Amino acid sequence: MSDTNKNVVRRLFDEVWNKGYLPVADQLFAQNYSHHDSSTPEFGRRPESEKKRANLYRTAFPDVRLTIEDMISEGETVTARWSCKGTHNGDLNGIAATGKQFAISGISVARFTDGKMIEGWVNWDALGLMQQLGVVRDLGKAEAARRKPTPFSQTKQKARFFNDRAFWFFFLLERQGIQLNDAIASK
Repeated sequence: MSDTNKNVVRRLFDEVWNKGYLPVADQLFAQNYSHHDSSTPEFGRRPESEKKRANLYRTAFPDVRLTIEDMISEGETVTARWSCKGTHNGDLNGIAATGKQFAISGISVARFTDGKMIEGWVNWDALGLMQQLGVVRDLGKAEAARRKPTPFSQTKQKARFFNDRAFWFFFLLERQGIQLNDAIASK
């Protein structure tokens, strides 16, 4: 049964998401399917919810391409680690097309009953997507730009450098068994 369930997940990625053939979702999802993804709008239950989700992202990213990088099956559960790339050429929940390309990754876990997905959990790099689209600042770059050197900060850096060098000087003296008082007294 695990190979059958893996094939269902493969079909979801290939036919629904990559090719946009949404009607196949009716064959892959149970009527009481429940989806858990805090990064995506709530579309309710049933196969219809996956069609709406795929349509949202395929409209925003018409060239979207998901690739299964790894897949593990245990009993009635399949876990897929995947990557995704595309170009933002359409509206995404009010975010106008930017024309920017993105590459993200995520993990999906699907629970099966009678060969159909009954529950799914998805965790993906939504922040990375928003940063790559330019919608959210990359905080690391913003912080570096904010910290422009000033004369005071350069002085602090020199003091830190001196303190570090002094620390290592005294550390090495101690390792050789020389105490500072001994070194001064020998002069």
